[in-house]
Amino acid sequence: MKRDIEKQFLEAYLTDGVVAMCIEVLQKRYDFDVLQKINQLPNTLKKDSYYYKTLPNRIREKAEAVLDNYANNLINISLIEEIRNNFLDYYTTPQEKKRYIHSLIIHFKGLNDFLHSTDARLEKIRERYEEMLQVSKYNLVEGDGTFIVDGTSTVEEFLSLFIEMAQRFANQLDALLLRNGIDFMQLQKDCEISLIKDRDITDIAYEKEIGSIELTKKYISELPDGNQPEEKATSIGNNNDAVLPQYDSIKNQNEAKVKPPQLIDSEELKPYFKAAFQGSGHNINSFVAFIEDLKTDRSAKEFAQIALMCFEGGQMTNRKHAAFQKWYRFFCKCAGREWKKSYDNMNTLRNSTKKELKTLFGYLQ
Repeated sequence: MKRDIEKQFLEAYLTDGVVAMCIEVLQKRYDFDVLQKINQLPNTLKKDSYYYKTLPNRIREKAEAVLDNYANNLINISLIEEIRNNFLDYYTTPQEKKRYIHSLIIHFKGLNDFLHSTDARLEKIRERYEEMLQVSKYNLVEGDGTFIVDGTSTVEEFLSLFIEMAQRFANQLDALLLRNGIDFMQLQKDCEISLIKDRDITDIAYEKEIGSIELTKKYISELPDGNQPEEKATSIGNNNDAVLPQYDSIKNQNEAKVKPPQLIDSEELKPYFKAAFQGSGHNINSFVAFIEDLKTDRSAKEFAQIALMCFEGGQMTNRKHAAFQKWYRFFCKCAGREWKKSYDNMNTLRNSTKKELKTLFGYLQ
């Protein structure tokens, strides 16, 4: 059994790996910031600090060595192929397959603790981490796949990339397991480690293992605890052997497919968009079209991406929130949608927005 590529990838998430180094730097660096407000630290001490220079340089070296293998949308095709071959060829029973996946998930405990701990200090560190990401200058050069990490938030940007890789890796595992009748979300609960908080059907569907939304839904419905609509038998006439699915069950399924339009609080949103966007000065009223487009049923991730297109576009007034997280939360409230902390990361949303969605909401630019 080959585990060379798997080992190289997972080493980044171990207790002494590059992800742990990033988290250590953020914790110490933000503590320095707190201390500096109380007792001003000399600039030379801050500049030459182990946590401002030495360790970040080491992180850059280690991170770039890993990222060289992820030039295509943070995917290492060889990695998932190696895991797939091991999963299918070397483990026969469902229990053995689950234990193998457990052995992969457990490597992400340190990252899980950083992302999901309810410790008050860690929550403040995470908030500062998100603020630093918002002012970062991260870019992915198209073509040669070279990563350019720039500015003062180098460590934050690298950590963001490794978080995104972990989530993409989780989607790949989820797709692989769905095809084999195993619930990845339940395995996460068993490990008490959460790489993805909620299964995004759109993300899973376009992984190579499946390839369509309908097939993804089918696999999910066939899981042991899947929400398969219950079909009850009912007799017809005097023939007790003749049975059909209960009418109410079929009716409920058909009604579920047609969702009512989403109610949007347009009055709350209006002050955040320019008058010209709303039709003043003989301009086209794009705001009305925007509200109608928001009524379409979409995934939580797509809604977060729309919020980001608003935030980064040129149609909002000066009333918009300074931080994307606050705008995203407010936007979800106005649109009657669920806000998800996992979609606060602007870089993740920006890099994964599909061309079709960008085209549809092009009037926000």
